[in-house]
Amino acid sequence: MPDPGNALPLYQQALAAGTIPLQTCGLDRLFMVVDQRAGKTCLSYRRVAGTTITMLDMFAHKIE
Repeated sequence: MPDPGNALPLYQQALAAGTIPLQTCGLDRLFMVVDQRAGKTCLSYRRVAGTTITMLDMFAHKIE
């Protein structure tokens, strides 16, 4: 799991470039991204204002 302090600028760049496949989440205007990193399913929830990420939460689950 990347350090969120390092991840936020990378997510911000990807969002501005339009390369993040955002899924609408029915909770509080959040968007969700699901991806796989190093054998872990990672869920990232973010609040977005235009092309700026204003909040980022990251969770990882190791599938065994």
